[in-house]
Amino acid sequence: MTRKLREPGHDVLAVVTNYNRPDNVMKICRELRGQPCDVVVVDNAATPEKSVCSSVLTHVRDIFRMNENYGPSCRFAAAAMLAHRYEYTWLLDDDFMPASWAVDTLKRLAEKLPLQWTTLGQVGRRFGVDREGKPYYRKKNIGRNIGEMVPVDMTCRTHFFESSRAIAALDQMGLMAAAGKLPLTWEDDMMLCLSGTGCSYLVPSDQPIMMGNLPKGDDASGARPCHSANRTECARLSYELGWRSTWRSKLPGVKA
Repeated sequence: MTRKLREPGHDVLAVVTNYNRPDNVMKICRELRGQPCDVVVVDNAATPEKSVCSSVLTHVRDIFRMNENYGPSCRFAAAAMLAHRYEYTWLLDDDFMPASWAVDTLKRLAEKLPLQWTTLGQVGRRFGVDREGKPYYRKKNIGRNIGEMVPVDMTCRTHFFESSRAIAALDQMGLMAAAGKLPLTWEDDMMLCLSGTGCSYLVPSDQPIMMGNLPKGDDASGARPCHSANRTECARLSYELGWRSTWRSKLPGVKA
């Protein structure tokens, strides 16, 4: 890991995760270099050949290299270590290209949200509820209203939040472990979104922060056979620990 000082005036930390897509990560970091944020890379590559090249340091503050993929604790730990230096943290997966105006847009929209908001993103989900009142994951994306930030249960693929939320997500995992309720597979975005007491919100569709997909490869999470089942399990374990869906109280969207 190589450390650089925080750039003056930057109050956003962008955390980009590499999981066997180093070329994508380089493209993302190049785009973020011109935006008002500091960037760190969490390198979870399965093999040395898929690891991020050291030349990416030209564009980023730090690289955290992991010996293996430990799941959500990797990027949450990196974000939590630096949370005291930044007002906001933005977690980015390595399969989409951020818009050149993304950081400015996210900061401006975040200032309009209620005090108890959890995350802000462009893609999100609302859980279904079975006859017993327990949540289950619905894979189909929801519609969005132009001009409003729509409340949802969770954001996907990209998550913008107040930096202290990373610590809360780690606490959520600790609570699950202490209660003996470890899910089969950690779903890191769900741990983040379900650790809050407020809604997550979607960026209005007329103000996109993502400008196109990058190659995913064969290990894309949505293509995994047990993707929805794992997410339903995480939602139900969180429900047992006291989490409740807040958008169901018919909260209005927030004007952008």
